[in-house]
Amino acid sequence: MAYRILPDRSFTAEIRRVGREQFGDAIIALTERPDGLHEAIHDARKNFKRLRGLYRLISADAKGFRKQENDRLRDTARSLSGLRDATALIEAAGKLVGLAENRKERQALDGLIQALGKRRDAMARNDAELESRAEAAIDSCRQGMEALEELDFDNRRRVTAKRLAKGWRKTHARALAALSGCRDGGVSADFHDLRKRSQDYWMYNQLLKPLWPSAMLAKKQAAKTLTDLLGDGNDLSVLVDLLETDEDFAASVATGPVKAAVQRRLAQLRKDGLAEAEDVYADVSEREAELVGHLWARAAR
Repeated sequence: MAYRILPDRSFTAEIRRVGREQFGDAIIALTERPDGLHEAIHDARKNFKRLRGLYRLISADAKGFRKQENDRLRDTARSLSGLRDATALIEAAGKLVGLAENRKERQALDGLIQALGKRRDAMARNDAELESRAEAAIDSCRQGMEALEELDFDNRRRVTAKRLAKGWRKTHARALAALSGCRDGGVSADFHDLRKRSQDYWMYNQLLKPLWPSAMLAKKQAAKTLTDLLGDGNDLSVLVDLLETDEDFAASVATGPVKAAVQRRLAQLRKDGLAEAEDVYADVSEREAELVGHLWARAAR
């Protein structure tokens, strides 16, 4: 079933169902691996992000549960992150090649991709524990599924409406705070925080899409576009950090042309991201949250 909460059913049962489905998909990905272990890890980590978004939305009445399970999911995702993050840098560099301004820059970017590939392959050879970490992640998913069965909410529609409104308001307000920092010449951390809150926001619009399908679909698509822009920018920020902190790696590439290409593209992504964010977060947090609560209370009758 889709990643959404149906208002005409028990809220507790719906949260358990959505959670079980995400854990189940992660277990299947890590067990069956149709496209290999690394793609399986990528898919499982997306499930973990959806679970963390779900738990943030309901955290007003499940603070202890949310902290426990958020920590579990965060640690599990981090244990699997190394090679996938290395692959993401290769993909980010690949997107720059078509934007090169001259032959020298294009050649430098081709060299960067080769160096990043060697780095990723070396990490793979040295990561003898990846298989055991994947097995540990499967066990963690099963523990998370068991924890879900202990989750129990007051299912009355007005109580649930307030719960959802509070979760929505908090994330929307945090997104606006991050956006304010980005407007004021923000650093990478500000854009990274805006990206995380925007990931939550598009998940919220997907989860509660049955309340107002057309409007929430439009909001979800806009937030996803924003998240993708900020994600590409975050990958380039990580690449800059790698060039500035790993002297051996930096010595293997033409850092001057590479940094020029990276910084130019990063500036454009941030400009486009800010413009998109102004549209996505044009409404007042309190107003949006009240509307969500009202829609739930009406739909859950």
